[in-house]
Amino acid sequence: MKRAGALSIIALLALVAGVAQAENPYNGNWKATWVGTAKEQIATKHHREADVVILDNGGSFQSSGAAGKGVKGNPCVGQKAPISVKKATAEELVFVIEFSSVLQGCQDSKVTLQRVDDKTLKGMRDKDKEITLVKE
Repeated sequence: MKRAGALSIIALLALVAGVAQAENPYNGNWKATWVGTAKEQIATKHHREADVVILDNGGSFQSSGAAGKGVKGNPCVGQKAPISVKKATAEELVFVIEFSSVLQGCQDSKVTLQRVDDKTLKGMRDKDKEITLVKE
């Protein structure tokens, strides 16, 4: 009886592990666009772009601008930063851009997106910037 219970637990754990490792439906290369804010030391309504790579639970984010030089003195702009995928369902993608792991003093940024269609996601970066991702 104990053996059957142990086998059931092992089977359940294997099933959970298989589900947890399911491929992220948003894997691939994306182009992100958003409007900058004065908080970022750039002119309001200044359109920004980034290359985003999503691969299962991680990936990368690199905005346009020279790495280390940034926009108007912001050294965080242009740095290639890792992302950590927090949620990837058929309807929603949530990830954190981990700028703090690249350069001391840079703040991480949370991106929450909803699926529009197979090639478009729209949502918010932090709480103040609308962002769109288009699959390349």
